[in-house]
Amino acid sequence: MRRLGLTVAVLLSVHPAYANRVFSSGFEIGSVINGVEWNTGYLLPATTQVGVRTGNYAGHLPPYTSGRDFQTSRFYVQVPPAFDYYARCYIRFDAFPGSELTFFQLNPARVSVDNGGVLRVRDVNGLVVSGSTLSLGVYYQLELRVFSGGAPSFDESRLRINGVDDATVVGADYGSTPITLWEIGRIQGAPHEPLGEFRFDDCAINDALGAGNNGENTWPGPGSIVHLRPNDEGDPDSGGQTISQQGCTETERYSCLLTNDTLNGRVELTRATSFVDVGMEDFSVPVGNQIQLVSVGIIFTCAQAKDVVCNHVLGVKSQSAGTVVTATTPITLPTGYIYYTHAYATSERRYRLTQYLDPQNSGLRWMQATINSMQVRVATSDGNPDTHVSTVWALVEYEPQTAMALTLSE
Repeated sequence: MRRLGLTVAVLLSVHPAYANRVFSSGFEIGSVINGVEWNTGYLLPATTQVGVRTGNYAGHLPPYTSGRDFQTSRFYVQVPPAFDYYARCYIRFDAFPGSELTFFQLNPARVSVDNGGVLRVRDVNGLVVSGSTLSLGVYYQLELRVFSGGAPSFDESRLRINGVDDATVVGADYGSTPITLWEIGRIQGAPHEPLGEFRFDDCAINDALGAGNNGENTWPGPGSIVHLRPNDEGDPDSGGQTISQQGCTETERYSCLLTNDTLNGRVELTRATSFVDVGMEDFSVPVGNQIQLVSVGIIFTCAQAKDVVCNHVLGVKSQSAGTVVTATTPITLPTGYIYYTHAYATSERRYRLTQYLDPQNSGLRWMQATINSMQVRVATSDGNPDTHVSTVWALVEYEPQTAMALTLSE
């Protein structure tokens, strides 16, 4: 009997489908203003449209030849206090520093590079482990896991490059202080120096609290990030006297939510039933990739002078008149009339709504068609005080699939 061989290519994700994502950034807002997306040092780092990995922008640290302000030239974000975090950025060096430079930190551990491109992992106890040697002009997927707060001598800082373990500080004791800060750039504290030039893109950080469809407790893995902006009206909004707008018309409220201009473009939600749905830009998922997640971003404020409890709601649905998934956590703002990004807490930049699955089709991933029929909702749960929204976007992360050959015989 003749045996026939048939090879079938099956597309699989290269890492688990779900991640408990806290914050993501492809720098696609294109702003270095403190608090618009990241917090930034007072000698500002930059964004660039040259040499990006994906999307339209990347973070950029040019070389500085004099002065001491380079010590605070960085992007940073405060995260909810926790003892286990996994952070990722794609890093590309265009010039190595003159000596050792710390460029990536998840307290209490940091990653540095020297003038020959050698990576090192350092921790607060002075432990140092050397890793790979980088080449110029190449984006590397750099991931750092820091585990703190375990039994003495069981804490660790683990570095991965392109998905492979590279350098690990083990047997550390970081005490009982939780991790609260993630920094990228020229980070204050030894070792640091002004020379060197590098870009970074497609950054993400996971905590270890997810379970099931809500999280995976692990590395972000490979991923690429784009931002989709409003481009048309969605389903009919609550209308009437519950919504007003500045800088756009009642029939084109989506155009108020396109830019970071809080003075000339905003939507004001004034009653408990106020909501606006907007359609988002289309996006073509590159061949060989799949959607990992969708996060809803917002820049907003509340119309009250201080100690504002802002009960606004974010929502997303995958089709017109579809099931809406919402996040309704009340947000306390220290000062009203000042616009904040996300503001999960006073100083955190956590995305409050991240959806891994199609809201309309439970258990299924987002697909090309559902991404392009997606609508984002901004609403208020009580209308007291008024909620003013200047900007919304859908952050989409996609990840590569890999082909695995199966041989079927008969």
